[in-house]
Amino acid sequence: MKRSDKALLRAQFITEHKLDTFLPTRAIESLVLFEFSANQQVFIQGQRLDYVYFLVEGKVLIDQIDAEGRQAVFAFESRAALIGEVELFNGEFGVSYCNAFTVEPTLLLGMPIEITKTYALNDPRFLRFVCTQLSEKLHRSSLFQPRAGNTAYEKVKRYLRSKVNSEGLHFKLENREELGNLLGISIRQLNRVIKQLVNEHTIKVKAKHLEVIDLKRLSPSSITRTEL
Repeated sequence: MKRSDKALLRAQFITEHKLDTFLPTRAIESLVLFEFSANQQVFIQGQRLDYVYFLVEGKVLIDQIDAEGRQAVFAFESRAALIGEVELFNGEFGVSYCNAFTVEPTLLLGMPIEITKTYALNDPRFLRFVCTQLSEKLHRSSLFQPRAGNTAYEKVKRYLRSKVNSEGLHFKLENREELGNLLGISIRQLNRVIKQLVNEHTIKVKAKHLEVIDLKRLSPSSITRTEL
């Protein structure tokens, strides 16, 4: 990680993401632009955060390692995500409960944690923004929770639909081991479903890039309704 002195780029991101619509002036002035290379640590669980981050370019993996060393992948955060906001409301203010690592070259705008505490958390606009972020993340997370009859095939299709909604028809596929962890399926199951979707002419895969060529085929296989 390194600080970027590209003042124009920093100002561009502030304008592009409309940060001035929900951050007080003092918080805007404190923002620092950080450049991360791929596979670089942003923070680790148990660490006291120095910054809350606005992800303005790139992708970040959020996970947690349990006492037995098992990984639980929570999310792949992309452009416009807020990172570190949950730590503003847990029992130990600013102490991370998870790990954040970059998946690809990434730019983050960091807001110092003390500035966040003193200024942003007292601004209703920022609190509404945080609530919106948490709501969206909860919704995305719910898409991959275990459900009765939820096959690996349906889990992958649901994931691809969410990617199309956020990134369009062409996007880079995440590390398959971590993606399988997120979806609760094995790498073998994931690879088998991807191969099936390719054979069905639903998607094309080249290296790490995936293109959806038949969006209709990603629709749920069936919908079950129970009338009361």
